[in-house]
Amino acid sequence: MKYSIELARLIAVLLISFTHTEHAELSGVWQAVFEIIPTYGTVLLSVISGYLYITISAQRAPLMGRKIKSLLIPYLIANASIVLISLGLYSTLGINLLDRLPMDYTLITEGILALHSPPINPPTYFIRDIFVVFLLVDLVRHRNYLTLIILVPLAVFGDLLLRYDLLYLFLAGAAYGYIVQRIIDDKLAVSKNALDLSIALVAIASMIICICVDPYHGRYATAVLLFVAILRVRVYMPPVAALSYLVHLYHAPVIVLFVYLSGMADITSPILILAQVAVSITLISLLYLITRRIPALRILSGGR
Repeated sequence: MKYSIELARLIAVLLISFTHTEHAELSGVWQAVFEIIPTYGTVLLSVISGYLYITISAQRAPLMGRKIKSLLIPYLIANASIVLISLGLYSTLGINLLDRLPMDYTLITEGILALHSPPINPPTYFIRDIFVVFLLVDLVRHRNYLTLIILVPLAVFGDLLLRYDLLYLFLAGAAYGYIVQRIIDDKLAVSKNALDLSIALVAIASMIICICVDPYHGRYATAVLLFVAILRVRVYMPPVAALSYLVHLYHAPVIVLFVYLSGMADITSPILILAQVAVSITLISLLYLITRRIPALRILSGGR
């Protein structure tokens, strides 16, 4: 895998981390830094997922078994553990850290299964949706009808996807990956200008499709172009897929707990907002190091 992919994924996860920081209403440049720019994280990850599918995963069918291990199991662990911790704090100390879900059966139907809304650990909705996307791909491309065991109940009792724009961005990333593969595999004599034109067409197509779903459509085209720009940069960095994944899965509950224990309120200081992300990444990095020493714990990051 290209090191630039690792860089793009790390950037996307860091952006996502900032979307879950606790702070009061911001304005001006700080609103852009801490509220607007971070929203590019999830759309960037969606493009990356589509690209990696075409360039790597498409050759390994069927997808369902591998994606259960790499996506579904880590997702369930990340949300079930938060449910158990929340119930424990509420029943023993009377502490209720939840402001979105009641302490009833919806902790299962919505908190873990996310039938109609993001789970108890909100940023993991992306893992839930991208898992469903891979099941749909496996069903359509590889005719793996076992996927219907999950897809049909989800469609009947809940929402198949919480955000359909992720599907469109996945397809945009896959389209770009297909273009790149054709250029490499078929050894086509394509000029740099022609390649840049194809990149622009993919970005525009993504923007046109997504404008019908989300009024903030500009970020979709920008995310595609950002990914392509990062992909074309030659960079060396150590593999960070597992660390990035753990940060994605666990940064939100760490931030919530840190803010609660520190007694922060109406945060407007950029330093305190940065501190939330820094503490989260530091603690999760320690978890990452533990998983490197204890291979059985790598199930937390999907075997990475």
